[in-house]
Amino acid sequence: KCPEKLVAAVGCEKTKADGGCPFKRCNKVKTNHTKICVLDNKESPSCTEAACQAHCASSTKLDGTCTHWSYDVVEGECYIFAGCNDIKFDADYVQYAMKDYTCEKTLEAFPKGCEKRRCNKSKSTNAKVCTDKNSTTTCSVSECKAKCSTHSDFACTSYAHSTTGECYVFKDCIDEADESD
Repeated sequence: KCPEKLVAAVGCEKTKADGGCPFKRCNKVKTNHTKICVLDNKESPSCTEAACQAHCASSTKLDGTCTHWSYDVVEGECYIFAGCNDIKFDADYVQYAMKDYTCEKTLEAFPKGCEKRRCNKSKSTNAKVCTDKNSTTTCSVSECKAKCSTHSDFACTSYAHSTTGECYVFKDCIDEADESD
């Protein structure tokens, strides 16, 4: 039998602010994890949801950086994970991501979008349709969105607008990451 290949996947991209992923938990066999809080255990007593999130933020007793955490509100139990492989149904837990690594927010629902995020320009098909060189070449966020809707060189799937008035339109979004502006 060939060894099983573990593939890292985000699994649950919803943060606490987004409501998490109810009835889900990262696969403990396939993901580096630590059980932080345990019901009726004096060494690791049950904890609050806020304490569980704080343990993840500090990567308590975890080999690696915590990216996800699961909390059982009834039992006060907490798992923290370095990654999230093979997320599965779990009736007792809500799975949370520390950070949403992709932006699915619409301008209508979230007027500021995903602030300081952008697709990787060197890996994603894109075009710069507004520049910050002078006031005649800048555009507003709504103008940037309109340029995405009417872009003719490729079907635009997303756009990025900077505070300086630059606008990029993207055909695809590869390696979305933090951006300074």
